[in-house]
Amino acid sequence: MLTSKSYNPLATRAYEVVLIGTREVKNVKCLVTNKITYLPITHDLQGIDSLIFTSRYAIRALLESANPLSPHYNPHLAKWREIPSFVISPKSAEILYQHNAKVEFVGQKAHGQEFAKEIIPLLQNRFPIYLRAKEIVSQLNATLINAKVPLQEVIAYVNTPLTLEQNLKPKPQSVLIFTAPSAYKSFVANFSWEYEYIAIAIGKSTFASFSPTLQAYISPKPSIPHAIEFAKSIALGLNTQNARK
Repeated sequence: MLTSKSYNPLATRAYEVVLIGTREVKNVKCLVTNKITYLPITHDLQGIDSLIFTSRYAIRALLESANPLSPHYNPHLAKWREIPSFVISPKSAEILYQHNAKVEFVGQKAHGQEFAKEIIPLLQNRFPIYLRAKEIVSQLNATLINAKVPLQEVIAYVNTPLTLEQNLKPKPQSVLIFTAPSAYKSFVANFSWEYEYIAIAIGKSTFASFSPTLQAYISPKPSIPHAIEFAKSIALGLNTQNARK
């Protein structure tokens, strides 16, 4: 959790990078604005021949409900690894590989609508289930249904915004990385926006959620490590520029 003190106008004007979202990452300052709660998955997977994931949290929720030691254990999920998975990004696919799951397709653009277009041809004559958040932005489900894919859906987790103390607000000279639209929404609900803030979106859906008045960019690649490196390069450029003034 971000623990920096309130901004001191006499302090250095050096820009710093802050990652904003649902979890902390090593080697970068983080501000957790949202809490993830996994929900019990009670579906029996009867007749299902494809699994769709657009979030690592949905995968984690499935792992939780398929774990015999979990209070929410569902024995009908025991063979989920044998069902081919369609996953939105390589990072999420890594979790599936780690658990010896069968991965049939990995999206290359990590954006809901583009992922939907990628998998529609692959899901013809298939019976998929989409494990998702309670609230979604991309409308991937509607896109698949409109394409006549006989989609089933399970709400696997809930993303809840947190109420934060004002002393956690990043200083004006900050490059803020938002990992999801929900992170940006929670941030602006907690704090006023400083005109000096620079926003970095991890992907197109997050960028589209930004106010049009922001100075904002999209990470060259839709992953947290790439977004951090991109934000650091922007901060370095600004700090070099300020040092010359």
